[in-house]
This record gives sequence, structure tokens and C-alpha cells, in this order.
Amino acid sequence: LSALWFSRMRSIGGFLSSAGLRRPLTLFGCCAAWVALGLAFLDRYGASRGWTGGGRHWYPLGHPPLAASWWLATKAVLLVPFYEEVVIRGFLYQAFRRSHGVLLSTTIILCFSAFVHGSSVSRSLFTFGVLTCLCALVCLVREWTGSLWGCLLCHAAYNAILFHLWLPALIILALLLPFLASGRASERPSRA
Repeated sequence: LSALWFSRMRSIGGFLSSAGLRRPLTLFGCCAAWVALGLAFLDRYGASRGWTGGGRHWYPLGHPPLAASWWLATKAVLLVPFYEEVVIRGFLYQAFRRSHGVLLSTTIILCFSAFVHGSSVSRSLFTFGVLTCLCALVCLVREWTGSLWGCLLCHAAYNAILFHLWLPALIILALLLPFLASGRASERPSRA
């Protein structure tokens, strides 16, 4: 809601168009989500080797109750990517792109994302590198497709792996590929 307020759009429809939520998911966006999966697996590998702190959550008894686990997973895979991408790539990135080039806009967004995810990136240079790659990828998706849905899918896929939901993530992405490869959704992306 804050992004909507600060965007000074006269209508919600205008905001949705400007944020890229009215453009469909593209094949490029789906393929980028596969790259995001690879980055997430790389991050998990780094965590297993002790190169990064990983996405640890501490609970009084060591493990969260089942209901809390599902809520955290739902929040991480659906809610957080939606509001972060709407604010970061849908509003901020677009605002910077009106006045600056792709590289400077992406760098500013990277700095903002590093600040937002400071607890993760401050623990490890490896994590900073992985998140930098993810941020650059998602900005590239936004730039090339004009759609925010690919950004959302990349972010959700990455978070799904961090919450050990790799099987549902792989199934969903595998089911999306044929649909996007054959049909209206596979139209060539337009640069926004």
C-alpha cells in the first residue's frame, strides 16, 4: 500500500500497469526462475559447507510446530515475494529507471536489497554474492519482460528451496514450461 501511495497513481489499475502486474508471465521469466532455483541450490550448498549462515530460524524447543512451519513457508514463498517484488521491482526499480540507466538502477536496487536483507548478507560474502546474482537476475527479468510475474516466480522459487520445498517448486516450474512455450504467453518479451 505504501508503494501505491508514493507512486501517486490516480488509480489502482494505473499502478498495476506501471508495476508490471498486468503483463503476463513470459517464457523468459519462467526460465529465469530455473536459474533462481540453481542459485538457491548453490546457497543451500554454501550453507552445508559452512560458507554461509543459511536461513536459520530459532525456536525455543529447536523445531517449530507444524502449523508454524506451514505458515513460515507460505509467508516466505507467497507473501514475501509478492510484497517485496511489488515494492522493489514494481515501484522502486521503475522509478529509478525513469531517470537512470539499467546498470545504475540495478546497483541502487542491489544496495537497497542488501540493506533489507542485511542480517543475511552481513554473515557471509558468499551469501552476498548469491543474493547479488539473484537481484541482478530479477532486475534483468523486469527490464526485459516488463512483467513483474517473472520476478515474483524467481523470488518464490528461490525461497521455496531455502524452505526445503524443492519438489513442489520443481513440479510447478516444470508444468509452467510447456504452457508458456506454446501459446499466447510465449510471445516475445517487450523491453519496458
